[in-house]
Amino acid sequence: MLSEAFYREIDEHRIPVEREAIAALAHAPGVLDFYMWLVWKSWTVKGRPASVPLVAPNGLSEQLGSAEYAQPRLFRFRIKTWLRQVKALWPECPATISPTGDSILVQSSQRNPAIKPARKAVKTL
Repeated sequence: MLSEAFYREIDEHRIPVEREAIAALAHAPGVLDFYMWLVWKSWTVKGRPASVPLVAPNGLSEQLGSAEYAQPRLFRFRIKTWLRQVKALWPECPATISPTGDSILVQSSQRNPAIKPARKAVKTL
């Protein structure tokens, strides 16, 4: 059960998450967590792209919060795999792996949010 204060905080700071993407990733908690992080991070980026180290203090591995990500080489491989999966569901995802492979670069998604625009109803005769 969520506290009323926690619910209000979430409700006041909504992020545009695509319901169909959540359903598609429901069986894969790691990539779902990564997708949610990318949606949040890209929605809150203002101005310059954010560069988040993959494995470092306060880096992505710590933000996703699992001990299984302790091996840097394996974590980098996993993030590349997850990013491909996310981009299959959200082609406009504004994230890339840095040329050196040690960080993820996230641009703002304000112009291309993760949520699809509502489809207009088509008139039938």
